[in-house]
Amino acid sequence: MVGDLNKENFSTVEFVPVKDIARVTASELTVFREQSTRLANLIGLKKLQYQKEHGLSSTAAYGELEERCHISTTTFKKTVNGSLDPTRHFLYKFSVGLQMSLEEANTYFELCGGALNERCCMADYICIHALLDHDSIGLFIEQFEKHTGIKLSRERDR
Repeated sequence: MVGDLNKENFSTVEFVPVKDIARVTASELTVFREQSTRLANLIGLKKLQYQKEHGLSSTAAYGELEERCHISTTTFKKTVNGSLDPTRHFLYKFSVGLQMSLEEANTYFELCGGALNERCCMADYICIHALLDHDSIGLFIEQFEKHTGIKLSRERDR
């Protein structure tokens, strides 16, 4: 759990990828798509691992992950099948909900703009400390929304 945070200590509230130019080349776009596909595959593998470890059907696993991570089953499925690109918000909830280590979480974040960096932005800082402190998903979302002013969860998720 994080205490009071001073926004002046961070360059931004949320992670913002650096864009040198407004347009990207086809090869740069290909790299982005490949990373997004690898990330979706890693998320799918983690879901399968969770399913096997808990002896669940695919549907039941999605249901439990929805509860643990506060990510809708629809969003999970679209992310895993590649029709929705994973976001840092998705990864914040995914990694905290599954009580990942910081090292494990960063294997996902590295494919989504870069590893978590507590000096980069307040959102990353809050996630890092939630992972280190093994915070519940509810406490994490509460802290995230309080300090960033960004809604991370729908009301029905609480």
